[in-house]
Amino acid sequence: MEQRLAQSNGGSRVLTFMHVDHATPPAISDSSSDGVQGVLAGAMSPEEAMTLTENEAIRVRGKI
Repeated sequence: MEQRLAQSNGGSRVLTFMHVDHATPPAISDSSSDGVQGVLAGAMSPEEAMTLTENEAIRVRGKI
């Protein structure tokens, strides 16, 4: 679902925004927020943050 949401936003010809808290279950959005904060603080790379969120999504929803 997250990939479809990102593709829809990315393909739009107008400015779009949906906060991750509104699009995903709390466990996934919390992990995503933690990852963003980690990247902004220089504590992890964007790739590490994405892996953190992906792993949580797999834990919550199962492998897609």
